[in-house]
Amino acid sequence: LKLPESPVAAMTSDYALGFGTIAVAVVCFGSNFIPAKKFETGDGVFFQWVMCLGIWMVSVVVGACYNFQHVAYPGAAMLGGMLWCLGNVMCPIVINKIGMALGLALWGCTNMLMGTFAGLTGLGGLVDQDHLKTPALNYTGLVLTVGSMVGYMMVRPGEQETPGGETPGDVQLPGLTESGTESPRDGLLPSSARSAASDRLVGFAMALAAGLLFGLNFEPVFWAIKKEYGESSSSPDVVLPYVFWHFTGILVTSTVYLVVATLVFNRGKVSNVDGAMIVPTLVCGVGWGVAQTCWFVANNSLGQSVSFPIVTALNPGVGALWGIFYFKEVKGMRNLGFFGLAMGLAAVGSVLVALSK
Repeated sequence: LKLPESPVAAMTSDYALGFGTIAVAVVCFGSNFIPAKKFETGDGVFFQWVMCLGIWMVSVVVGACYNFQHVAYPGAAMLGGMLWCLGNVMCPIVINKIGMALGLALWGCTNMLMGTFAGLTGLGGLVDQDHLKTPALNYTGLVLTVGSMVGYMMVRPGEQETPGGETPGDVQLPGLTESGTESPRDGLLPSSARSAASDRLVGFAMALAAGLLFGLNFEPVFWAIKKEYGESSSSPDVVLPYVFWHFTGILVTSTVYLVVATLVFNRGKVSNVDGAMIVPTLVCGVGWGVAQTCWFVANNSLGQSVSFPIVTALNPGVGALWGIFYFKEVKGMRNLGFFGLAMGLAAVGSVLVALSK
């Protein structure tokens, strides 16, 4: 099958298109939850479905731009969407078991490393392998961007320093760990201690699994493109027709999860639904959908070994900037220091990764 000609690619270089779409993806990923921040999301089940509906709305627009062009392997693209959605539904469980900061760091690093590994190796020929001019720069940049994720993990929103130089998060209540559970040394029964340790182990495992699923969600699409065309192309017209099917996979999986969770766990009731949150949550989904669409284009233009470290390292920084300047929830020299360190590592690492191409 002949590769389609792209008027976009003819007008601009792959680098400009790739890094331009990376910039949009970073901003949108870092900002997409802002519209729903002030609303209660309950157990998150209905929230994630409404958000996935907003995501799918973006794919309808993208699909319409291509007249819902026939693709050879729509099922593969839907599989990629399913992988992402399965990872997404794990995240609230992870946060409940090990906390948001550690959970974000674990699945963020795993996502970054898995996506980069797929680009560097081609997964044994399943997808096209990236070709870098200076691999050493890429590896060095990758190490720095992983370090930035650890720095972000140390930023604790809502905390301020006390006159003694500690943050409230550094001062624990007697008998409580950072996760808010009673510590074993303060009277917790051995069986309960084992249960708490087991919960944390499950949380760690699910965070790693979620990161792997996030890191692999593009691969079925790029496998399909390789099978369909028999050669690689940086044209966005190759990858964008698959976005509709990828996002449809997300919505279908999310809908199945909503039905199962409602019938099995909530006994037929959708719990804690605030009608006022629906439109803002749809906006969250639209923002995420725009970001993911741009990331598809960036992956296709630059390769996953370039786009993954940059997108995953910089978008938490955008979210933190909202917390510092708009919500005023990131305060104190400790928090600002770790944020500055994380952003510095992410920026230097991203530059090195970009130069490796």
